[in-house]
Amino acid sequence: MCPRCGKRTSFNPDRKGLCLECFLEVHRSRISESRPSVAITVCIGCGRIRHGKEWLIGSPENVKKVLSLLLKKTNLRIYDFDVEISDNFLDSLSDYKKAYVPVNLYVSGEKVVQKHVEVRLDKAFCPICSSKKSGKYYESVIHLRYGGSVIELMDDVSRFMERALRLPKRLEVFDVKKEGRSGLVVRVSDRRLAREFLGFLATKYSLIILKKYREPILVSLGQGTMRQVMVEKYLIRLIRAQEPH
Repeated sequence: MCPRCGKRTSFNPDRKGLCLECFLEVHRSRISESRPSVAITVCIGCGRIRHGKEWLIGSPENVKKVLSLLLKKTNLRIYDFDVEISDNFLDSLSDYKKAYVPVNLYVSGEKVVQKHVEVRLDKAFCPICSSKKSGKYYESVIHLRYGGSVIELMDDVSRFMERALRLPKRLEVFDVKKEGRSGLVVRVSDRRLAREFLGFLATKYSLIILKKYREPILVSLGQGTMRQVMVEKYLIRLIRAQEPH
């Protein structure tokens, strides 16, 4: 029996014996007045989100997981709830300082109300993106040898960089340096982007791959954390392709 109205009901410890109607009457004002606010840290470079000491890929599933854990520390913890994450919310992670996320509240399996929770979006660089910015993290090293003008080769490299890094989805870094009188060494933070760069060069030059191999290196991610990265290394001779007549 409900101790408030005397109606027959199944005992529910979360409702302290109250029937659903009485529980809602008692708590509805608390639900409507409650305006919880939480904050998550987002990597500016790659969109990962921080959970404790771990950086998770910014997927709908991971965002929902982190927000649910944070909301369980607010006054919503006495309810069952479901966080709704849309693809548009993922786009807002890097563009805005805050966002509003719909959260459905349930009592005894029945939806009571939908609230919009304020989520503050704190910005930072994750350890990998910090290492990329400092030039300490790379996944490909390409040694280029060219018998022509190195300045001409540098111009082609710059054109690719301008195109590839114009609207990046995540932070990537090219480090280009002269190597001797007839070559360049190009360090690229992402293997896939490095292969795309080689494809670009193949449209302008004949590529003779003199050597290709993989080498593991240890990269410091700060606070004593090290990560092993398998770096692809190339030694390539370039021959300028003949212009069509």
